[in-house]
Amino acid sequence: MASDFYLTIENINNVISPDHIRELLTSAFSLEIFQNSGILAAHGVSISIFREDDEASVFKNFYPDVCVSFRIDKFKQYDKGLDMMLKVVFWLMSHFEGDMILSRDDDEVLFQRISGKLIFSDDSEFWADAKLSLFNLPYQYQPDQMNACSV
Repeated sequence: MASDFYLTIENINNVISPDHIRELLTSAFSLEIFQNSGILAAHGVSISIFREDDEASVFKNFYPDVCVSFRIDKFKQYDKGLDMMLKVVFWLMSHFEGDMILSRDDDEVLFQRISGKLIFSDDSEFWADAKLSLFNLPYQYQPDQMNACSV
């Protein structure tokens, strides 16, 4: 069994491609790449990257958003997988300027960066202090503003 998370990245001017993100991540992290599928993997996590061509941009952009999907091993290496996911998310935030939303598979938004403002949900189970320390950026909790559809 696994837990799924999705980082949706605004594709400003249509310059972000899944292949480009895949190349950047494999050079920045010790990730295994499965050549047939393009899926990246590390202890406890597998990462898929794709354009959301069949959906309207959640950021109301003219170009399709890019999604980085994380599947975390829910049992054996959950903590390692979750830590790697958060490191990858933080790294992507530092390399791309657009808006981003991290959500669970049930559409619960865990954080969003909208117009440069970083807002975390108040999910204390997920956002332990050790996890928040990975984000070396100013942030705030505003659960009442955590509606990705209102971007």
